[in-house]
Amino acid sequence: MGLGQAVQTGIRAVVDASKQILRPARSSLRLAATIATGESSVQLAQPPGSELAPPSPQPIAGAANHNDLLVIMDADDTHDPQLVMNLAAAIENGADIAIASRFVAGGNDKTAPFFRRLLSRGAAVCFKTVLPIDRQVNDFTSGFRAYRISLLDRAVSHWGYRLIEESGFACMVELLLKLRFCKPRIVEVPFRLQYDRKLSTSKIRIVRTIMQYLKLALRDRISPPPAREI
Repeated sequence: MGLGQAVQTGIRAVVDASKQILRPARSSLRLAATIATGESSVQLAQPPGSELAPPSPQPIAGAANHNDLLVIMDADDTHDPQLVMNLAAAIENGADIAIASRFVAGGNDKTAPFFRRLLSRGAAVCFKTVLPIDRQVNDFTSGFRAYRISLLDRAVSHWGYRLIEESGFACMVELLLKLRFCKPRIVEVPFRLQYDRKLSTSKIRIVRTIMQYLKLALRDRISPPPAREI
């Protein structure tokens, strides 16, 4: 299967599954999800009691309001859409960030290649022990997360377009490091990575990603914290 076909197949599978999951939901929060494919993204908006909106290429910020939550997930069939409602429930119950975590009870990444697993665990050890971040966070590199939009609004008001400067897999760690200055409540939800169902070859560059992680750690240690409360 070619990359383009895999992307389209992945998006279609996530959209179809999300329709079934979100339709019966009764939530006081509107849900906005962006599905990262490496080449494009689509937006799913789910107001309470409404049908799932058709995919739209509009920027997610254009549709979001202060009471929304943002869910980010991969559309290569490695992330189970069923978990979206667990993440949304965590936000609704008071969390500002909900992480689908491979490294808590009930989660695992045993289907992933050895070096991918080693990289994720190395990053977790680095950022959990070296940097001043919430010690309760176990999975720093998971690409399956939910954010409270009001938290992101506060961060954007301070950093603007500099909120995410890294590309590739390192941007997830960078965002978490910066958001910690907003003093968010972070919750982890058990997540079983379905790497054996991946529809396309991995685009990760191991050496480049390691260097990005090390750069983030060094930059975080030597950079002063924000001068004002965010």
